[in-house]
Amino acid sequence: MGSPLALASFWTIVIVASVALAWGVRLAVRRTPPTSGAFQGFGSFGRALAQLAALMPLMWVVAFALLVLRARLEIGEWPHSLAFDVRPLLTPVAIIDPKAMPLHHALLWLGVMVTPYLAVAVLILGLALRAWRPGLERTLCGLYFTGFALMALVFFADPGHYFDWFVD
Repeated sequence: MGSPLALASFWTIVIVASVALAWGVRLAVRRTPPTSGAFQGFGSFGRALAQLAALMPLMWVVAFALLVLRARLEIGEWPHSLAFDVRPLLTPVAIIDPKAMPLHHALLWLGVMVTPYLAVAVLILGLALRAWRPGLERTLCGLYFTGFALMALVFFADPGHYFDWFVD
């Protein structure tokens, strides 16, 4: 269904999200010096929570791409919304409903609903962890807003009309 340019732009977004996600995971597992003072008890749990919140939009973009790829493997062609189907009515159409994969579908909708609220959590946790590791708040905010921008590209630019298929 999608033009080569739409497919290329969608998968470029996915590759950028995957690279950023891999970099963020690398940051998450890197050892840091032990904390002192008030943040000693907050340390590993707070850091893990902040990094998970910061990586959530990137994880959403990758999970959405996996849903599209899964549908492609099941029906043999790229999924598309019926709203953009320009084929004649008598041509058989291979289509799959994203709800046919209920867990994947539900987790993606949960990510859509939770991601905007995570911005506040990332900012608060990033500032709280500032004394523990200088520069961490900028990294967390950068990861979050990179993922959020890629998520917005999938929503509004919608290369390949995959998000329309997902919502349809």
